[in-house]
Amino acid sequence: MAATKLLYRFDELNKINFHKYLDEHPNILTIVKLANGRIVAAFSDQPFYPGNKGNDAIIMSLQDQECYYVRPGMRAITYDDFYLIYGNS
Repeated sequence: MAATKLLYRFDELNKINFHKYLDEHPNILTIVKLANGRIVAAFSDQPFYPGNKGNDAIIMSLQDQECYYVRPGMRAITYDDFYLIYGNS
């Protein structure tokens, strides 16, 4: 069983590109607190790297306790130089 470890935490004073820390790591769980206070999470079994479209991902609303799965034939993740994109985009 693999250990869980924090790869990246946003730091307002150090706005380094998160891809330096996250790319090439499989099984990424991303948790984000939105400006409106809601918390969402997303999981991908595939690592982020240029050209990877992934094959499986889940987007979750923690307040609503609902999971949103990728539709068949749609992209699970999309690589972007400035964002982590789960779902088709």
